[in-house]
Order: sequence, then structure tokens, then C-alpha cells
Amino acid sequence: MSAVIWSDHGTNASCQSSFETTQPADRRPSVLILSEVRLYRESLAANIANNGGLAMLGAYEPSISAFERVKMLCPNAVIFDFGMPRSLEIARFLRHSVPATKLVAFAVSDIDSDIVEGASVGIAGYVHRDGSIDDLVNEVFHALRGELHCSPRLAALLVERVARLSSRERPAPAADNPVEGLTQRELKVLQFIDSGLSNKEIARALNISCATVKNHVHNILNKLNVKCRVQAVSRLREKTGPESRPSSDPVDFS
Repeated sequence: MSAVIWSDHGTNASCQSSFETTQPADRRPSVLILSEVRLYRESLAANIANNGGLAMLGAYEPSISAFERVKMLCPNAVIFDFGMPRSLEIARFLRHSVPATKLVAFAVSDIDSDIVEGASVGIAGYVHRDGSIDDLVNEVFHALRGELHCSPRLAALLVERVARLSSRERPAPAADNPVEGLTQRELKVLQFIDSGLSNKEIARALNISCATVKNHVHNILNKLNVKCRVQAVSRLREKTGPESRPSSDPVDFS
């Protein structure tokens, strides 16, 4: 699995936190906050500390040193900002690095595909961007009990996603998928990349979010063991030739 690469150079991310309040004998569930916005992380840390139900280990900007801090402390839960551009990559990396730690996202939008994609990379709890501190604390406790507190509509979407794992999301037969190991959806994304479409245009064509497209691209590069989109397209053309490119007109592939 490819590691998420973050650099501490040029930032203030020296892994210092104003909120490291846990005492050695503290038996409350421990949490750590990650957000690129200092105001968000420090305000959340202060409010959660005042709430009293959780032990606050610190609030950090995502960086290599912050991730090392997470691995060293092994908190019961990491609360992170879902509005960050690389939130899904952060979740995937943390799930791989500290599998026992529950991941709870805040500032979650109404885009259903983002939430479903988040669940697929290991996010155990969600708090909407309009949620309160109490909502966030309660969601952490739900996650720690192995419960996903969500609306019936989201529950239905998650069930639908699980059902798709046995059909559209599994690798296509070799006759239909010349690039071994890719799902049918990943192959469609790669073909659109070959056609010169941007992530936003691919998202529009497939009726999914840009974050979901980025996640598919990450999986494609990982599975093909290449470093960039150009190399992935070259691998596709080796197998199929340029005639494999799909139409760039918006099409419903569901």
C-alpha cells in the first residue's frame, strides 16, 4: 500500500499542541484531532476537553510528525476534518497505520457518495457540518461501541454499496477488462483519463463526486504499480490501443 506523503517543510507542523491534557491515570476514551485549520482544531480541542467525556491527547495539523504522534499515542479515536482536500487519503493511511483506532469525521457534506466512499476506507463515524460538540462526542462513543449512527437513507446507501461489491465493484472478467485487477468502474475512470478528461469532468460523467474520482485514481495507480496518470494510460494503451477511449459525453454507468 502506498503511503501518504506529507512534508513538514514550510509549515508550522512541528507536532506541538496546546491541548495535551490527559493524565497518566486517565481512563476515559482518548481522542486526537487532525485539521489543517488551526481555529477548527484548537476550538474543538478546547470544547471537547471542557465536555469532560473524552481525554484529549492533542490537536495537530496533518503532517509526517503528526502521523508519527498518532502511531505513538494510539488514541481510541482520531477526529479529523472531512473538508480537507486529502481527507480520504488521511483516513486510508490512518486505518492502515493504527487499525485499532476509530476514525470519526466532522464537517461532512450532504454528498452521499463521499460518505459511502469514506466508509469504504475505514471511517467509523460522521458529523455533519451543522453538527454540535455534543453530536461529535456522541458520535465518538457510537464508533467506539462499533455502531454507525446514521440516517435510514445513508444506511440504505451503505447496504447498496455492499451489494455492489459482488457485482460492479469486483474485477471484471478478462474479456471485458483488459487491464488485470481493475474493477469495471476503475477501468471507466482510466478510459476517461485517456480521453483527456479532468477529475471534475469524470465526476460529472459518472455522477459521482470529485473526491470519489480521486480515490479511484489512487486505486488505479496502486493496482498498476505506476506513479502517475500518464503511466497508467500507457499501460491501458499497451493492452487495448487508442480505440478503447469512451465518449466524453455524460453517461449513466450505473
